[in-house]
Amino acid sequence: MQYKKLDPALTTLISADTNKPGQYTVFVHTDGNLDDSAGETLLNLGARPVGDERRLFTANLSRDDVDTLSDKEWVKYVRLSQQLHPGGPSEGNSIT
Repeated sequence: MQYKKLDPALTTLISADTNKPGQYTVFVHTDGNLDDSAGETLLNLGARPVGDERRLFTANLSRDDVDTLSDKEWVKYVRLSQQLHPGGPSEGNSIT
């Protein structure tokens, strides 16, 4: 695993979950120069592009999947997605 390509939050979770099969919702930042093989790898892992540029993808990945992607030359960074919580200003959860 190329830990330098993982954000601190994802590194912490993966390090703590070594014996647990978990799924991590992540953003995969690529260099954008994806050949057919890279695109197929992402597709097989269930990753979906965010936008049209094919530089940012989102996916639910296992620890092994994160390990596989972190070793790919065309992957720049893998970042844990923030958990969204229900509610908002209309439900009394104002941001002030």
